[in-house]
Amino acid sequence: MSVFSCSECGWPFEVSSEQKRHNKRCIQRAYRAGPSYKNNISKALLKVRKTIIGTYEWVLLQSNKATPNKLKIAFTNTPKDKLAKEIERLESILVFNENRSDRELKRLIAISHSFFNCSKSKNTVR
Repeated sequence: MSVFSCSECGWPFEVSSEQKRHNKRCIQRAYRAGPSYKNNISKALLKVRKTIIGTYEWVLLQSNKATPNKLKIAFTNTPKDKLAKEIERLESILVFNENRSDRELKRLIAISHSFFNCSKSKNTVR
């Protein structure tokens, strides 16, 4: 009989130590922590977010070479706060959706790379 359960995903545990180990790797917890540009999250949760398809951190590991230059230029000229809102919107659509479209994934990749490059070069929001 399980005594402990994860507060995020509800996974049951018989021993408290199993639950603590799980908390460091819980996908629901990592997703709810939010993008790393928005919140300071632990290295463990950051590592988990890099494995979840559709998150900002996972997208930054993907290649941006397939994105047309016209689209890259359009996102470069878009204000940083609008890019952040679009990243959050697409992330909420794509993360736990089994039927994610390639078009939305490619858009998220292009926007995230543009946002990341903007963040590196300018630390202020336009």
